[in-house]
Amino acid sequence: MRFRPAFQDAAICRLLKEHFDLTPGELTFLPLGEDSWVYRARCADGSAWLVRLKQDAGQDALEVSAWLRYDAGLEWVVAPCPSRTGRYAVPAGELWLTLTPWIDGPELMARGLTVGDGKKIGRLLAQLHAVTGKLPPSLRRRLPQETFCRHRVTAQKVLQAATNPWPAGSLQAALSAWIGEKESLIHRALRVAEELGERLRKQQTSQALCHADFHAANILVGEDGRWAVIDWDGLMLAPPERDLGFWCDSPV
Repeated sequence: MRFRPAFQDAAICRLLKEHFDLTPGELTFLPLGEDSWVYRARCADGSAWLVRLKQDAGQDALEVSAWLRYDAGLEWVVAPCPSRTGRYAVPAGELWLTLTPWIDGPELMARGLTVGDGKKIGRLLAQLHAVTGKLPPSLRRRLPQETFCRHRVTAQKVLQAATNPWPAGSLQAALSAWIGEKESLIHRALRVAEELGERLRKQQTSQALCHADFHAANILVGEDGRWAVIDWDGLMLAPPERDLGFWCDSPV
């Protein structure tokens, strides 16, 4: 989120001490992301941590990402740290607080993509998809499955919002005008997507554990050159190709 939440920094520090035994000497709000409030916490011992305040705990995805890192041994997975009680998200008023290690380094998108990056991306995805069969049933049954129609509800909300009377000159008004100009094209694209989704639902497709948001902005390149993949909130069971969609038009 780009703006601070109605939650005091001192309260965040108390939660970090109570649940994770951390005492930050510095807590910095970072205007990043679209679905959570992000902070960097620095402690006297030099350690740094990423703190997120979320409206939805997302406990299932947190537990699966922790399993990937701590049990399946995928060291490039940036997984949440367990609290003293073993939970990966702790209550913070009406929100939820999570803690992960801070990764110093730029996004792969900012560094720039090379053809050689394609092989590394392929290796990481192969490792992720290969552990699907090892995923404990207790975790597997809690994951959503690809339905090939996830776009439908979001598209309907956007089209409905475009009919609202937004203030003149606002970004919403400009976007609504653009949607109005492209309305027939948008509806045609949605019909095609619906038809393709229906065909895929009738097919017997293999299911793999997918990140589902595997793009260059979610890959951080550390100071030592190692990659770290973040943002595991969208974990799902889907055809392996689900993780390749962002790379179709890239150099990789």
